Amino acid sequence: MRQIGDGMALRALFGFILEGLPKPDDIDADAVHMHGFHVADPTGEEQAAREAAHEQARRVMGQPRTFRMGPDGTMREISGG
Repeated sequence: MRQIGDGMALRALFGFILEGLPKPDDIDADAVHMHGFHVADPTGEEQAAREAAHEQARRVMGQPRTFRMGPDGTMREISGG
């Protein structure tokens, strides 16, 4: 089964790709006008709330764990935890 990659999805949905070789009928991606938006948080409260939520999530999750696949195919923790 063939999977659709990012380039194929972009081409199918929007008619252009950002990486790889373009086809002759692809739209020039550099010619596509993109709208930009400025988002403001004048009080800084929203950013402070995001940072607090992020820190809370880090505390709940604990230290990250790292695994490596062993020769028998099982995953073994190597993070020293």
